[in-house]
Amino acid sequence: MDGRRRVITDYVWPPMIRRHEGPPLVYLDLNQWVYLAQAASGHPHGAQQRPVLDDMRRLVAAGSLAVAISATTYMEMSAINDPRQRRDLAGVTEELTGFNTLLSAHLIVRFEVEALLDERVGRRTTPYAELELVGTGVGHALGIVGQLRIRDHAGDTTEKLRAQWTDGPDAFDEMLARLQLESERRLLRGPTDHEEPLLRDDGWNPEAVRAIAEKRAAEEAEQAARLRGNDQWRRGRIRDVVAVRYLAIEALDYLNEGLAARPGGLADPFSDRDTVRTFVDAMPAGDARVSLLTARHRNTESSWTANDIYDLGAMSVAAAYGDVIVCEKHTAHLLRQEGIADRLGTSVLTGRELGGWLDQQ
Repeated sequence: MDGRRRVITDYVWPPMIRRHEGPPLVYLDLNQWVYLAQAASGHPHGAQQRPVLDDMRRLVAAGSLAVAISATTYMEMSAINDPRQRRDLAGVTEELTGFNTLLSAHLIVRFEVEALLDERVGRRTTPYAELELVGTGVGHALGIVGQLRIRDHAGDTTEKLRAQWTDGPDAFDEMLARLQLESERRLLRGPTDHEEPLLRDDGWNPEAVRAIAEKRAAEEAEQAARLRGNDQWRRGRIRDVVAVRYLAIEALDYLNEGLAARPGGLADPFSDRDTVRTFVDAMPAGDARVSLLTARHRNTESSWTANDIYDLGAMSVAAAYGDVIVCEKHTAHLLRQEGIADRLGTSVLTGRELGGWLDQQ
């Protein structure tokens, strides 16, 4: 309980997140998708990954493996300039995931806060509805409930059009499903060179989303500089610093909203220093995120980029709620070194280790 390492406390799992049931749920970082896309497209660099791709195709087709992506996957793919590379990536991603996506990381933070407030303060007057951990498409990954709907100036006209459709409601449903599928494909692969200027004329600005991650990366770099300037914190209670910043940056709005929604909302869930520590450390994805951030800040040589921010969010959710993470060597090392994989019961593999694991399935 000295602020350097995680407190030994039980996780509080949010009951409003319906966990994945069935075959192992696998999450791959972008580098692994690039290798699989190279194998699928016949790229010379992909030959080594061809057996891995074949095994994944076989296991997914047999229902022995489930693969999901996240909002991070979409964001990182959108930053790739080459439309052909994005198309190849989108093709193999669709094939192996069927557009399975993990629930928005922001909703997971909210629900983890809610579960702890339920325990420490009391239940909110109107509880949140349950949501599936694994859903379909970019909407689920961004926290948007529901599928494609048709609207005009009067509002949602989907059901009206369905009732009036010339070929009947079933034909309308099939048409809407085709539009949904095509929209998911386009959102995953991004625009072609021809489409991009037209979209930008209509206000499309993918850089705005990345700018948020770049701002967060700059904030972490500033925090790293502060820690270097006061080494007793970096060598001492560094996890306390990181945990409080996590609450302030990622969870404060949800904490305030959650307290206001409860009959005992004026109660203080943080009566002393130790209750703050156990609050953060009892959050499954929160613990993973804080542990990764702490490890990176402990190392004075760590750099901070937008992709680092994306990866921290994705890996913390996948570590807490998935079964298998496949990532680059350094991230795998941190997940193991900090005890995240062991605490959460998640298998962490590098790309080189994936083939051996698939052989055992």
